[in-house]
Amino acid sequence: MLEKLACVVLMTAFAQGGAFAAAGEAAQADAARKKPLQRCDQLNDKAEVECLKKARERIVEARKQRESSAKGEGKEAPKK
Repeated sequence: MLEKLACVVLMTAFAQGGAFAAAGEAAQADAARKKPLQRCDQLNDKAEVECLKKARERIVEARKQRESSAKGEGKEAPKK
């Protein structure tokens, strides 16, 4: 009897832990969405240059993906 009770308690704890983890991930995602975006021009010299380089690379990659999908080629996984 005690073993069954312990099993039920453990199963309940695992089920609630999963719910808490999902709620935590949702809260983190919500906080990330509410955080203001950092603009490159708000950074210092070297950091600003690196930010602009990364932004340019993302734009070029997005353009390549759009062009390849427009030509009917298969979608490629985005490179990061």
